[in-house]
Amino acid sequence: MRKRYHSWASAWLQTILCFGLAEGSTADAQVVLASGKGGDRRPQGALAVTRDIERRVVQAGGNTVGVLVASLSWTSADDLDLHMLLPGGQEISYRHKTAEGGELDVDMCVQGKHGGNCADRPVENIVFQDDPPAGRYKIFVQNFNYHLNTLPENMQVARMQEGRKASKEEMQLRLSQDRPVLFDLLLKVHGSKKLFEGLCTPAGKTHGSSDVVVLEFDYDPTKDEDERFIPHFEAVAAQECLRYSEKLALAGSEARALPGSPREKSVQPRTSDGKAVEVQRHIALASEQDFQLLTFKDTNFGPLCEGKGCMEKAELVDKLQQAHTRALFALLTSVVVALPHLKLQPALATRCHAAMAPKKKPAQVKAKAKKVVTKASIYEAGQLAVPHPTVRQAAVKRKPAASKASKARKVVAPTKPIRIGFLIGKDTDLVEDPKYVGDASFMADMPDKYRVDPESKEYLKNCEAGVKGFAHADVAIPWYIHKKYGGDVTVDMIFPEEITLKRLKSNMCNYIIGYDVINSIFEGPKRYKEVTKAFTECGNLMPSWEVQDFIYIKSRYMQACMDAGIPMAPTIFAKKNKRSPAKLLAEIKARGWQTFVMKQSMMAFSLGFCKLKVEDCEKDPSILKNYFRDYAECPEYVVQEAIDGFTRNWETRVFWFNGKFLYAIANKAAVSTEDGQEVIITGDDIPSEFLENAKRIGEQALKILPQLCTPSGQPVDMTLIRTDVGCSDSPLHDKHTNWDPNGRTFFLNEIEYGGTTYFIRHLKEDWVPKWAELYVNKSNEVFDKMCEAAA
Repeated sequence: MRKRYHSWASAWLQTILCFGLAEGSTADAQVVLASGKGGDRRPQGALAVTRDIERRVVQAGGNTVGVLVASLSWTSADDLDLHMLLPGGQEISYRHKTAEGGELDVDMCVQGKHGGNCADRPVENIVFQDDPPAGRYKIFVQNFNYHLNTLPENMQVARMQEGRKASKEEMQLRLSQDRPVLFDLLLKVHGSKKLFEGLCTPAGKTHGSSDVVVLEFDYDPTKDEDERFIPHFEAVAAQECLRYSEKLALAGSEARALPGSPREKSVQPRTSDGKAVEVQRHIALASEQDFQLLTFKDTNFGPLCEGKGCMEKAELVDKLQQAHTRALFALLTSVVVALPHLKLQPALATRCHAAMAPKKKPAQVKAKAKKVVTKASIYEAGQLAVPHPTVRQAAVKRKPAASKASKARKVVAPTKPIRIGFLIGKDTDLVEDPKYVGDASFMADMPDKYRVDPESKEYLKNCEAGVKGFAHADVAIPWYIHKKYGGDVTVDMIFPEEITLKRLKSNMCNYIIGYDVINSIFEGPKRYKEVTKAFTECGNLMPSWEVQDFIYIKSRYMQACMDAGIPMAPTIFAKKNKRSPAKLLAEIKARGWQTFVMKQSMMAFSLGFCKLKVEDCEKDPSILKNYFRDYAECPEYVVQEAIDGFTRNWETRVFWFNGKFLYAIANKAAVSTEDGQEVIITGDDIPSEFLENAKRIGEQALKILPQLCTPSGQPVDMTLIRTDVGCSDSPLHDKHTNWDPNGRTFFLNEIEYGGTTYFIRHLKEDWVPKWAELYVNKSNEVFDKMCEAAA
């Protein structure tokens, strides 16, 4: 979404109905309800929905003042798209945002919540500032893709249900990919408004199969007012949409309170002169005078995203609405949307990650609750001396929705020496190796229990006496920190079997540098459950559980990358309980593939990987049936058209820390080399074309990851991420992909994080000291931010 501020900014303020005009004005009187609900809905209800949609469009940077305006509204992170077919055959949508004088000026939830450009109640908006061309118009809505939120599912539903606890059935009802997506559409033509409610996309459908035509009409600007707009088709509320809406309402009414979720918002009664006050404020805001920046002295926002601008203004305004009374929110929103140059001061920023706000002592909390807000304590707005209905009301403090992890520990100031954990457990990333160019003497006094037997792949503590082992990167880096930075940092090297919630919470933060949840899968369901519980509840992993989970389920980051235009191999996601061998093969054939590969989410070491031919699978259906049987518990198969050039070209693996490039290695598969051995090159041996394209694509991929935050909620730059980029130089058969068959196309193959292979022994420089410095500096950054939050 692009934010746009034009000469009609002052006109925005004149049409922000929910906090600019009194009810019953001419701007409101022309709302027509087209939901098909007849007398079941009072005009005031349609008016409230209309006001709300227009308010959110304005917050998102859209224009609601054109001659023809179509505004789409929905309430989930799914990527709904608004399309308008024009008389000349052109279309305005996310593909072509401008045509014939019209523009899609708000486009939300392209990447769901992960991209940051998706409010809790998103909108899209198409506007013709001047008269559109005469002829037939068609408006339809498409569900481009279902998107998961960044919150745990139970908290997502709790927020949807105003803090009431959700059952598994309710989470399925609200978050599955077999559900409809409810939406409203508001059409405005020359100031007359028509609201379409009770509509939804078909359950389980995406892309073209999900299209819902809302209306078709003829428009002729040369005709009289009554004849300019002639409707030919108007959608009415569909029964399946109403039934789904009723199920949601019933689920919400029967739900119980979920600890840690936001309390239901109470609406403060408006004062008798509230309307006059709002009109007076509207006049002040619409004037030409300059307004000074609002400066808050209130501290209800919790840890701040200082200097990061960690959310769009539209989402910020939504958060402000949750945090403060309705009338105060109206004042804040008016000023935020009115000032295109507004630079939010730190106190206006909100948390960019759902984490617990600093706890106050009971006496402080009690005093805070009794505090009566005065105008001076709420804001300083320069010459904007407009009375406000909430000036004498008690402050309404709302607790932010906290994730399980953030509730797991209180936010207290850490102490020095900083205690940091490293989750170790590698057997494929040697440092004690003849190829290592650094000085390995710092490991001379490292206890042998941290070394690994190359034969059994076991730590020496689990081997017979006399067995010789070697150190890998996961123990070499923390041991170097222990040796060089021991006065400031206490290093806790955690063996896999020592991972417990108590152990993790004993450290300020814990870096995953070896063992992770994927490893626990190979130890059985019980161990997997134990490790997952510790990871999700400790609240101090680096990277956070939210980042890990986003990468574990490959469709999440892959779909986000595809939505962002990052090249990837043609892909089909076959999810558990929604797949069958016949269905998958039919989908593969429909895409035109001849050869394909199958990979798995929540898996490692290339287990479950195979390369198959469509022809073979047709002749012998047992090939896919056996795969489905053998890997029935896998949550997701990732099926991709086989890239012929992938094995004979370099795959370039780029390492990033704090979002900055560190180094890269490139490898060729063993099947492509003369001696049948994998080849690895580093540094300036990597062809520049491969390195530069891998850096370019990797940098784009970093942007789709969830924001990393400290245990107390302050944003920090990402820890280690590795982006693997492949190369295609041959024709593809996918009907949706148009890569040049005669040239090289670089594409993102995979994203990995801290537990990946570092390839230290292959590098031409000694990277152990550099990695140690990076982790120590990150720990100091986290320490400083947590101290600030607890102050």
